[in-house]
Amino acid sequence: MKKLLLLFMLLAFMPAFAQDNFPEPFEIKNDTAVYITMPPHTWQYMATGQQMVPYPEVASQKFASAFKHGPDNNRGVAVISAQNVWVRYKAVNRLNRPVTITFQEYAPHQDVYVTNRAGVTSHYHTGSQVPYSRRDGHKRLLEIPYTLQPNDVITVYEHSEDVKGNLTMSLGVEKNVLTHFVEDDEYLFSLIMASVMFGIFMIAFFFNAFFYYVVREKVYLMYGITLLCAAITYFQLPLIIYFFTEHPQYIKVVKYISNALLLQLFVFTILMFLKTAQHHPLINKIMVGVNSVNIIFSFYFFWTGADATGILGVVLWCLIIASLAGLLIILVADLIKKRHMAQLFIIGIMPFLCLFGYGMVYRRVSNNQAWINTTLVWAVVVISWSLFNRFKYLQEENARAALDKERLAREKEEERNELIARQNEVLEVQVAERTAELQQSLEDLKLTQNQLIQSEKMASLGELTA
Repeated sequence: MKKLLLLFMLLAFMPAFAQDNFPEPFEIKNDTAVYITMPPHTWQYMATGQQMVPYPEVASQKFASAFKHGPDNNRGVAVISAQNVWVRYKAVNRLNRPVTITFQEYAPHQDVYVTNRAGVTSHYHTGSQVPYSRRDGHKRLLEIPYTLQPNDVITVYEHSEDVKGNLTMSLGVEKNVLTHFVEDDEYLFSLIMASVMFGIFMIAFFFNAFFYYVVREKVYLMYGITLLCAAITYFQLPLIIYFFTEHPQYIKVVKYISNALLLQLFVFTILMFLKTAQHHPLINKIMVGVNSVNIIFSFYFFWTGADATGILGVVLWCLIIASLAGLLIILVADLIKKRHMAQLFIIGIMPFLCLFGYGMVYRRVSNNQAWINTTLVWAVVVISWSLFNRFKYLQEENARAALDKERLAREKEEERNELIARQNEVLEVQVAERTAELQQSLEDLKLTQNQLIQSEKMASLGELTA
């Protein structure tokens, strides 16, 4: 009987023993901040790679020892490759009033399981790759609100898919999060700037499409496609907010265009802009080959969703570095030879390079999107202006070629007319000579006929006389 009683006591206290490894509760002592950062000792994480572990198993004793604390620093846990991550923690409201906190999304798919003091578990689902209508909480903000009464304690398990980068934990205060969103001038400025830049790039795209239609020069087609991709890159925020809400899978296409394809098209455009095939034929063939392989590799990573941290990722980065190094070599060679197109290109990108270098040294101005956009617009204006001058030159060349062709055709027509005139003159002379010969023959025939008649008359007269 005593053994049975001890067994029941052991079973009753097993959940408590299983929770011994659980981190201490995070105490919410103020609600003035937008987000409250959670110290590393108040939460634990467990990375499961590509394995999808269901919540009941994660919350059981089976995985209790698999959770561990993150490093005690401000950078959080470094997740090198995209994988599934579980995070668990407890939160307690130490205020004397209710507070509504928010769980913020930081992954394409995220599930939040909240268990209250009564043992009731609530499940919430959100994420950037979740259709708008299926998101819980504040759909656009990707924030899940939860109200805590004074001294309420909750146990939270968060499951995030495809997590990569530095993993940190924080809780939002709903009223402050919403106020910050409404009053976020930077967010509104980003939307306005995205629309303005989209308009600028689209205007440049249509102009270059027209230039290509007129002169059929491939550089205008390639530059136009590059500008179109740049326009899509800048417009991705409005696309995500207003167009892809129910089809977030298309966001991957936009990110592929902005992160990979745009750079590769830019390399091809510069090769054509600098007339590398004419000035450096061997280097041009190597660059075209390297950049083509680069496109194949980047499309492979986009299509398969593979992580670019393995050997193929290293190869991809080597190809990108090789492409940029090749462009640098071509630019230096053309500048040494004082080629006009290379000088214009340097004038176009020099402000951006200076801003980028200054930002790398001082880490300030490079974060100012307005300055970056200004330098990019300057580069587009300079390159477009130089291509417009080339367009006018090609138009003049085409006009001169058309005039030369018309002049040659007119000269050939004149020569043909002169030849016909000379042939007509020869024919007229030949006709006149033939006519004179025929007239002479006719006169000779008449003379002979008269002589015959006269002879017959004389013969008849002689017979009559005899």
